[in-house]
Amino acid sequence: MKKKWLTVIGAVILATAITTVAFAPSPIKLVVNGQEIKPDVPPHLINGRTMVPIRWVAEALGADVQWDERSNAVVITKEMPGVSESDLPDVFRNVSSKFEGIEVPVYLPTYLPYSGALGLSHFKTSKGGYSFKLVPKNGESHSMADEVVTMVASQQPFSPFPTEEQLFSGSPGETFKLSGVQVQSYNAGMGVRWSKGSWEFVAIGHGVQDGIRVAEEVIQCVSETTILVPGAIQGKFRAAQLGNPMYVAASWSYDGTTWYTLESRSSVKDMLKMLQSIRQLDRQEPVKRKYYPKVPERIATPEMALRAYFDTLSVAANLKPAQMGAVGGTVGMGLEPYPTAYGYWSEDWQNKHPYEEFVASWQGTANVELLKLLPAGKEKGEPRFFVEVKTIEAVGEKPRLGVFYYSGFFTVTETPEGWQISDGRLEPENLGWKLGGHQPWLGDPESVAHVQLGQSIDTPLGEAVTENNVNGTVTVKYTDANGYITHWAILVQREDGIWEVIEKQ
Repeated sequence: MKKKWLTVIGAVILATAITTVAFAPSPIKLVVNGQEIKPDVPPHLINGRTMVPIRWVAEALGADVQWDERSNAVVITKEMPGVSESDLPDVFRNVSSKFEGIEVPVYLPTYLPYSGALGLSHFKTSKGGYSFKLVPKNGESHSMADEVVTMVASQQPFSPFPTEEQLFSGSPGETFKLSGVQVQSYNAGMGVRWSKGSWEFVAIGHGVQDGIRVAEEVIQCVSETTILVPGAIQGKFRAAQLGNPMYVAASWSYDGTTWYTLESRSSVKDMLKMLQSIRQLDRQEPVKRKYYPKVPERIATPEMALRAYFDTLSVAANLKPAQMGAVGGTVGMGLEPYPTAYGYWSEDWQNKHPYEEFVASWQGTANVELLKLLPAGKEKGEPRFFVEVKTIEAVGEKPRLGVFYYSGFFTVTETPEGWQISDGRLEPENLGWKLGGHQPWLGDPESVAHVQLGQSIDTPLGEAVTENNVNGTVTVKYTDANGYITHWAILVQREDGIWEVIEKQ
């Protein structure tokens, strides 16, 4: 089956073009493949045409929807089915066992630009990724020049060449249109940069103006309708010809977390064929993108309430256009998930904090990642938890991208509808260590426990015993001369090195 990819300008699409959608007389019902769905914005008539929210229709058909800020388009993507090993090139037959223990999806090219027999070389794996090289299978030792293809899955896209860093370190040169595409040249045309949708492109040549020639070759191969990698939400593409062979590399991501990199000594056309042939192995579950987490029917536990809340915030972004540009394009689902996140708070809390105030509190923030969620006793009889998160933020008048850490305590209350968040706040970590400057004692769990349990560091509490717990916390106990425990505290170390007491007695 071929991948379906549709780009629609605007946020609403005329649904009558989708043959699997049917409408009944007023009130208008939306039925997809025999199943009625009820979108947050009901279908309605405009100038005799029935209009429906595109996301609800697309997702009901098993497609993913994302907003492309740069091209001002809604992009609908239907995931292609995975491939079995029997459908892969010979070199990938019977390789499932090699990927055991890898937690990220495994993607492989189903087309290779080489007619001879190939073998796997330099195969390495970890929980978060894998890497290998493909070389001619002739039994002889191989040099870099023999490497046909290199494939890597990791947390980072490809790194710039030293030559690339030198080319683009100086002031940019001329900006002009090349085959209808706006490009920026560097170093007398040896290097050229441009973008297309959520992809960034770099072309490098071996002499003056030669980067322009390479760029033109790439642009001619990559038309406006070309899908570089099916399902990818962002990527980088580099073509370099510093000697006789062309060296082409591409990095892309399906979820913004794991990056896949394919490098090859091949033509641009062959690289595009490989990229468009990338498929996920059938042995793994399909990629499940967290574009729009739905509210569970019932929040059954206190932990579930907080995890569902931060899971929703992980795909939310409250960034202005300039900040979005600093991040590098569209991030997450924008403001759309915030009403869902707001719904996890209790009614009493919502009465004190209007929705507008809640959304404003996340201004400049995207991709809230939950790092730690630990029980922290009770507060006024309600379960209390220590929370630590990592966020992406664009700060400054000329926005710059940064990673920031926050921590705090949240309480959860049980209601007839299930568990809801009743209170909580996050405070920035490493804020001059609470504006007190660098205080080494905050990096020692026994010292922090002593101060939290006693009046001062000079107050004797007995002999301290520190125990490491399986959940990453430590327990500091103080015993008297008879060996009885008189005081104890449970602490967790934040990302900035400070130890925080989450429970004590």
